[in-house]
Amino acid sequence: MEASTLDRSRTVPRWLPPALAVSAAMALLTGGAVALRPLGAPPAPQSAVPATDLSTAPPALSEPPTPLGPPQMPPAPRTDPGNGVTFLDAATAARLRGMTITLPPWPDESLRPYCPAGRFRFVDGKAPTGGPEQPPGRGPWTYLVLFKGLRGIMANVDGRLGDEIVFPMGCGDIENVFRLLVVKSDGGQLRALGYVADSRHMPGHDRYFAQGGDLVVEVSSDPMSQSPEQRRRYRWQGSRFVQVGGPASFPPAGDIDFADLRNGSFVMFDLSREPDGQGNFSAALSFVDGVSGLWPYRSEEFTHPGADFVLGAMSTGRLTEPDDIPRHGADALVTLTCRWDDGRVDRFVYRVSATGIANAVVRTGADGVTGVVSHRIVDGLAEVTVTTAAGQEIRRYRSTGYVFIREH
Repeated sequence: MEASTLDRSRTVPRWLPPALAVSAAMALLTGGAVALRPLGAPPAPQSAVPATDLSTAPPALSEPPTPLGPPQMPPAPRTDPGNGVTFLDAATAARLRGMTITLPPWPDESLRPYCPAGRFRFVDGKAPTGGPEQPPGRGPWTYLVLFKGLRGIMANVDGRLGDEIVFPMGCGDIENVFRLLVVKSDGGQLRALGYVADSRHMPGHDRYFAQGGDLVVEVSSDPMSQSPEQRRRYRWQGSRFVQVGGPASFPPAGDIDFADLRNGSFVMFDLSREPDGQGNFSAALSFVDGVSGLWPYRSEEFTHPGADFVLGAMSTGRLTEPDDIPRHGADALVTLTCRWDDGRVDRFVYRVSATGIANAVVRTGADGVTGVVSHRIVDGLAEVTVTTAAGQEIRRYRSTGYVFIREH
């Protein structure tokens, strides 16, 4: 996942763990609650993981658990369209990193003196902007292409035959801010169509992909830290990209709509392909019809796999938290089926708070868990019915505010 962000020390995706998160200071949100027309994506097939209404679930089992047969693997989730992109091949990436191109004006007007329009020659993905130092002595400003682990895609987004190249262009000195740029190859020459949006309308971004001739972007409200996302649709109008679908503004913080979480967003922490939690990271997911995805990322400092996610059963209530943890209304427990990019399938139970932050409760492959049957919130605890090699068990977990500790 790539991100539009500022970085005082190094530029990394905004979904890295908090200790590696970047700093930023240039995102301005639009006001109001104007809604554009829906994205208009066709309805996806019914989820392979049925959403179960647990509000009428029976009470906890009181009789001894009944041994089950061999554990059954959960069904593989559907593929999210955001994961069906064509990433740039090595030859195209090398071409961009060594290109000579005329760049349009930077989308944020306040940065145009430091990131000017003009013709620039890139060497190893970098080109001096020629802009003034600000403040003096801080260092020259530089354009950056495919910086570290950031990736681009091939996508048809201009309404004509043939794919364009879409990638994050960076500009900065010590800090770097990134904006999505669309470039077309004409007769062997690279020509920039334009940037997709400025920081007022796209403070940060995650994945992006073509759909119906438009460019769909997962837009985040806060490039300084992990935050829920929205999918917005942009269309080339002959001279610039304009937003034609999706929300036009962000709701107040702490206003997650559990009633439509299958078309919502939250930030997952404690995410790892390994049951022992090695290499864990955080990632923002935006769902459409209960399906979301994650791009793989690899750099010298950090790497994580890609994945597809399907949102299954959900139960709501209020979890007990320590006194020093701020409370934000109700909580939800959700089942997530995950197919990693190596084909392995895992199932998780996550707590999603009203702030849009999600923490892992249970996962298959850890602590003897082979499957997830159901869950609910009871007496302020997360109660999860799981399968193990010995049969079915009911386990209860208490939140510390950051992680869940098994109590029974």
